[in-house]
Amino acid sequence: MTVNRAADRQRLFIAGKLTYGGGAVSVECTVRDLSPHGARLMVDPGATLPTKMRLEVPARKIAEDVEMRWRHGDVVGVEFVNAGREDGAADDPTRRIRDLEEENAKLRKQVRELRLELATRIARDEASN
Repeated sequence: MTVNRAADRQRLFIAGKLTYGGGAVSVECTVRDLSPHGARLMVDPGATLPTKMRLEVPARKIAEDVEMRWRHGDVVGVEFVNAGREDGAADDPTRRIRDLEEENAKLRKQVRELRLELATRIARDEASN
């Protein structure tokens, strides 16, 4: 079966959280697919979910209002409420590149800090021997 989609999906396996009721209720989820228009999530099959929720994915700095479009047991398809916005920011390749470059810079800094910490610990261990 061929499915025509407006945008390619990015396959993932990262933690997320669905909230509703003004943030009073939350349900942990795993983001399996992500596109500029929505996501495929895995949730506890017994979890009760409303149609409108907020999806938070800290690893991707996503906090978007979503609407559930379908559900099959523990798999849920959601659409971003602002996916059809006219500014096209979600599909802007320049913005996506800039965001990725910023993320890359942060990760490089984190690697440098971890290497320094490791070198410091090794030197401390060698000095104590």
